[in-house]
Amino acid sequence: MSGSELKHQQMSSRAAMIVTITANPTLDITYHVPELLPGDDHRVQKIYTNPGGKGINVARVLHQLGEQTFATCFLGGNTGETIAALLDESEISYSFIPNNHSTRQSVTIIDPVHAATLFNEPGKPYSDEQWEKFFSMLRALPTPHVFTVNGSFPPGTSEDIVRRLYRELLSTGAPVLVDTSGSPLHWAIDEGVHAIKPNTKELLHLCSDSDATHAIGRLLEKVELVVASRGSDGMIAQARDGEAVAVPAARFVAGNPTGAGDAVVASLARSIAHEGIYAARRPERLRAWVADAIALSAAAVAAPVAGEYDEKLYRDLLQMQAKGANFSSDN
Repeated sequence: MSGSELKHQQMSSRAAMIVTITANPTLDITYHVPELLPGDDHRVQKIYTNPGGKGINVARVLHQLGEQTFATCFLGGNTGETIAALLDESEISYSFIPNNHSTRQSVTIIDPVHAATLFNEPGKPYSDEQWEKFFSMLRALPTPHVFTVNGSFPPGTSEDIVRRLYRELLSTGAPVLVDTSGSPLHWAIDEGVHAIKPNTKELLHLCSDSDATHAIGRLLEKVELVVASRGSDGMIAQARDGEAVAVPAARFVAGNPTGAGDAVVASLARSIAHEGIYAARRPERLRAWVADAIALSAAAVAAPVAGEYDEKLYRDLLQMQAKGANFSSDN
């Protein structure tokens, strides 16, 4: 890969800063077709190519919101070069560690009938030397107001590496917000990260429980904040020593749901950065955080690709909230 081993665009330590970590980035290719018909030929109406992976998507949403963000990842091969060039064009600050193999690709097919159909390449693991360089790069950054750890880790990434990542971030004293699944999510909870964003299925599986509120209460013994997405039922959230709050979804929004969760993380990270993690213990503030996350998530669904959102819809939904309107109505 061309360029220096560590590409670093200087970030300011004055304003609120959010650093996103994408262990398994991807070059996102999105096709819009009239209808997805397996086994048939398709005429693609629109094609989008964007830098992707959940952490990069979070950084893109934050950048569109006008927040100061800094993306970190591994990049390699031609796809890695394309991702770097696209990040340069977007003026998003980032650092990457060069990878020995080409960064993976993901293909999303959008049609009115099936919404989104995804094809995600798995990615390949990094060497211990590359991880050491990544940890050194993180330590060289000014401490942000929030770290986010987003998405999958490449297959074969060891438990020791993932746990060390969490420990390295926690040692800075900055809040750590994690949006992953499977074993890396279990390890995040064990290491005591500050906040997690599971979906309902993950939430119940984490605790072998059938009741979301009860499961959240058990998780709060180890983490400060749990925000669980419940699909068409909205979200439920609770902070340690706080009350559970539930906010309905914006049901009437249709489009591409692949970046909805990343928009939720962007919203939560922004709230934590500006108000502090412990503000979530006040139910009125946590409810406001979750309502904003749902509005931004809905606006992301209305955008053509993950990592973006419909600014007008987001403003409209916020205005509806301010007026006390029920934006979960289908009318």
